[in-house]
Amino acid sequence: MMTGLSRRSLLGLTALTAAGALSACGSETKPPKVDPGPKLASPTPELTGTKLGEILTQYASALEKADGEKNADLLAPRISGSAAEFRRATYDIIGKVPEHESALQRPSDSLVVPISSTAEGFPRYALALVDDAANAGEARFFVGLEQKDARSEYTSWGWARQAAGIEMPTVPSAEAGTTQVGLEEQGLVLTPKEAFAKYAAVLTDGHDNADPDDLILEDPFQQSAHAEIQGERAQMNEGVDWDEVASVREEYAVKEDEFLGLGTAEGGAVVMGTLTSTRRVSVNSGSISYSDDNLYTKLAGTKKFEKELVRTYGTTVLLHIPAAESGAKIQPIGAYKVLLSVSGS
Repeated sequence: MMTGLSRRSLLGLTALTAAGALSACGSETKPPKVDPGPKLASPTPELTGTKLGEILTQYASALEKADGEKNADLLAPRISGSAAEFRRATYDIIGKVPEHESALQRPSDSLVVPISSTAEGFPRYALALVDDAANAGEARFFVGLEQKDARSEYTSWGWARQAAGIEMPTVPSAEAGTTQVGLEEQGLVLTPKEAFAKYAAVLTDGHDNADPDDLILEDPFQQSAHAEIQGERAQMNEGVDWDEVASVREEYAVKEDEFLGLGTAEGGAVVMGTLTSTRRVSVNSGSISYSDDNLYTKLAGTKKFEKELVRTYGTTVLLHIPAAESGAKIQPIGAYKVLLSVSGS
């Protein structure tokens, strides 16, 4: 093994999936508080009770079967969009590295809190807080549901792991239902479109650079994501000047065509969206070598990188955006990150 700046040899780095542990670590998770509200609100939500339960059962059954056979074609029609795309990528990775199966964390159909829309038009949204399929009562998931038109099934294009230790907003009861909010909804601290863009920038560049007005509160997901970057950078540049051997940067972007938003009891909103990111390790001097094979070296087909190591990810995030007049700040309340690909040379 060569030493010095010409060649950096690393012990096998742990595969950092960030899928569930990042946002679920810490203290106990609690469901959102439910405001009973008027029991006969007008209009009333279309998706409640038995119907929502049936949809969640079909959704969970499709996900379990697809996971069992590692066949993304079995996800339709209940699982669509990025959720299906991310699952397909995970199945492909498992086909090459079987031990990656631990990344298949799965929401169940065990409903904890439903949040249903009273919208009469389309698309219609719903959000269901459900148990983890393997750990009931712990590390729950928010599952987003959308019906595009009257002829379409409710489908899910994403789910986010509930963040631990975060104060949950109060939501209207399932019987009362709630209003939908749009991507450019006014009257909030930021429009949902602005909030997702700012959160992506915070994940990329940190609070000091991307959020000088301090509009977004910290959460376990972003803390862990930034800690990963710092840890990887420190390991690759151990014993030398900052970033002399390699630099590490992950850039996040918003996937514009996936969104759902529902009003909270205090006049704010919970909004779900999808982010994509690319983490690039750029070799600045010599080369980087891993002493042992790991997930990344197996997928890249090499343990030595002379130019770069690139990983792509997909992340579903859930934000609580308070009403502008409240003076409160935006709180990320859920995230679920999936490794999509690895390449390098």
